[in-house]
Amino acid sequence: MSETARAGSPSGGRIAGATWLSGTPLVVNAISLLANLVIIPGLGQEGWGAWSTAVGLSGATTFLTGIGLRPLFIRALARVAEPAERERLVGAQLALRLMFAVGAGAIAILIGLLLGYSTTIMTCVAIAATGIIPAVVWTTFSDVLNAEEAFRASALATLVSGLVLTGATVVVVLAGLGPIGVAGAYFIGPLLTALQLGVAMRRRGLPVRPHWDRAEMRRLVREARLTAAGDGIGVIVTRLRDVYIPALVTPPVYGLYVTGQLLVSRLNIVGDALITAYAPGLARDHEVLRTGRPSWASATVMRLLMLSGIILAVGSLAVAAWFTGLIYREADEAAARHAALVVMAITSLSLPLVTLQMGWRQLLIAVDEHDLAARCAGTAALVGGAATFGLTLLDGVRGAAFGVVVAAVAAATLTGRAAWRVLGQAAAVPALGAGTAALLAGLAVAALAVRLGIGVGGAMATVLAPVLTIALVIALGGVQPAGLRELAQRLRRRRAG
Repeated sequence: MSETARAGSPSGGRIAGATWLSGTPLVVNAISLLANLVIIPGLGQEGWGAWSTAVGLSGATTFLTGIGLRPLFIRALARVAEPAERERLVGAQLALRLMFAVGAGAIAILIGLLLGYSTTIMTCVAIAATGIIPAVVWTTFSDVLNAEEAFRASALATLVSGLVLTGATVVVVLAGLGPIGVAGAYFIGPLLTALQLGVAMRRRGLPVRPHWDRAEMRRLVREARLTAAGDGIGVIVTRLRDVYIPALVTPPVYGLYVTGQLLVSRLNIVGDALITAYAPGLARDHEVLRTGRPSWASATVMRLLMLSGIILAVGSLAVAAWFTGLIYREADEAAARHAALVVMAITSLSLPLVTLQMGWRQLLIAVDEHDLAARCAGTAALVGGAATFGLTLLDGVRGAAFGVVVAAVAAATLTGRAAWRVLGQAAAVPALGAGTAALLAGLAVAALAVRLGIGVGGAMATVLAPVLTIALVIALGGVQPAGLRELAQRLRRRRAG
């Protein structure tokens, strides 16, 4: 019998679920990009600026509504069998998030007032802040359905709402209703999603009402505090990066950095979808994982994360020249096209590291080591932020792009080392096939990197980053001192013989 404990359900349904969860947002994003060809010119520079400002402000506070709560909530639901206990968990979670939603919306409005924004912007902010409430409802319902592995229902609701929202936005822009009309159209999305998911939960006999259990809500906050702190540090570092990079390289050059990140940042949704699909199974396999043996779910998801990260990185590199050429098409934009191309090529190589880190983090959460995972995430965010700042000072947007890779290396190394030490072989990435794929991908990356103009040094850096990460994880956590001593004794015996 295999070393892998076959706990949990077969992976076919989870792979299909991950396909639904990653495919539907990609479809909606693609259609939204096309819709922007109508929306941006229709609003005009002033109207688009007002809308973007309002969305940025409300989005800056939305993360407060579920920070640290979601992964622990899904884990708890996956382990609970009794309907009464499930109803208690869902009710308290929904009530807590609604309370945070009201606070997040109020903070967004207060900041807008303190900054002295115009009446138009403040109206958009108020509508967007109100929209946080149905958004919290649908994300909570989505977590419940994902814990039940009803991925298709969750993904279809998101798809339908995204299409309706996009269509409504185009209509209000063509009708000349301006940014306030667009804000109203955007309110439709979360509201429609919440209604659809509420119906789906009712059909499955799942609870949909908030329950103001103060003791349980306090327990949830205490349990999630370190996870929230780790995620919060990451959000703050990202927000600071969006402030200091434009200041260091000028806003127009920063625009090239953002362009180079457009596709790469969206590809992370594949890893998120795999984690969402396998998180319930990993949570149920916690007893097997604590023995140091991989479960069927853990071995499968780590293999899929490794291979998908490699495929996404090579694919992103392969289309980098075409993608940046599509955006910067004019002859006088050759320098801008090359700068965005270099950023895209470099940051593409963070994808295998990011997906691996996601897997190791979820394994730690599955065995109740969420505080350790949070400390790793917070430390990695600080290291990555410092590296990005220093590299941006030294080499502009190219340095900032290498900072993204350094941040990914730090996150993968710290989280992987922690996972190895806690879980042993349960944190291993099945090497058969994955190692060969990694080698072939490394050679392809080197060739593409040189061809794209990064140079030999850049090619070596991008290839060595994931290799060194995996080597560090093995050296620091996977290979214990006893194993190293045994290896040294064998080598001495061979020499003596």
